[in-house]
Amino acid sequence: NCYRNVEQEFDGTFELSEKLEGTSVTVYFNNDEFGTCSRNLDLREDDQNTYWKQVVANDLKTKLTTLGRNIAIQGEIIGSSICGNIYGMTDQRMYVFDIFDIDTQTYLEPSDRRALTKQLGLIDVPVLAENYSLKGMSCQNILEFADGHSVLGFTNTLREGLVFKLNSDRRVSFKSVSNVYLEKQK
Repeated sequence: NCYRNVEQEFDGTFELSEKLEGTSVTVYFNNDEFGTCSRNLDLREDDQNTYWKQVVANDLKTKLTTLGRNIAIQGEIIGSSICGNIYGMTDQRMYVFDIFDIDTQTYLEPSDRRALTKQLGLIDVPVLAENYSLKGMSCQNILEFADGHSVLGFTNTLREGLVFKLNSDRRVSFKSVSNVYLEKQK
């Protein structure tokens, strides 16, 4: 809904990241149970499955079991054979966009997520700004700002959009999808 005054609606700064075009994955460790899920399904272990290939490639079973913390890592898998592979990649990669603490039933704050992602040797989605202010921006400005090229650098690819996560309250986040990207997909 772009009829609100953005500056009055949100107080504080946002983590600003690139919205990636791929397939969502969740990898979890909870009370000694390890698994991975697509958007809607808990998947059986299968080394031919795109999701499980990322578990193996990132050694996530070992890393999460060793960490010993009940968490769910949410990411986007992009690359070859996924959503038209807009990045022109020859492989597939997982980029972390959220980590959920199962015990406290809360998402980690962006800075804590980035630190844990680094500790686990994983890759975060491209963070464009850690403390982005919406001061002076309208909804129209935010929609226009979503237009642009991906910072991943694989090809001269338009980005799908942007994701804004309020640093002071993880429950507040929103996406701005690029109209230029949407037009090109038609």
